[in-house]
Amino acid sequence: MKLEIKQLILMNKVEQYFNTPAISQSLLKSVLANEKLGKSSGSMRKGSLLDTLTTCPLEFDNLYVVKEMPYISETIFKVFNRMIESEVTLDDKDKVLEITIKVKLQL
Repeated sequence: MKLEIKQLILMNKVEQYFNTPAISQSLLKSVLANEKLGKSSGSMRKGSLLDTLTTCPLEFDNLYVVKEMPYISETIFKVFNRMIESEVTLDDKDKVLEITIKVKLQL
């Protein structure tokens, strides 16, 4: 009987933990470890940018980095344009390599 009461108390604590409207430890750990929480497409990134600009424009500088490049070669410019058009990220090294080879062959 004592065991059943202890189990009920433990189950109640677990249920309270999961019903708490707080951020979970797992989420915090993944954010601190800079892990991806899911794939992010080009459309999602554009949507996030649009949302920031329309709903909280004062936060833009805290969330985004804008950097001017003094010079970008024509090849790099074409590679990045193809990546944007194809919604390929730098993480997808095989696709980046494929795009780079195609651009170089066309020059």
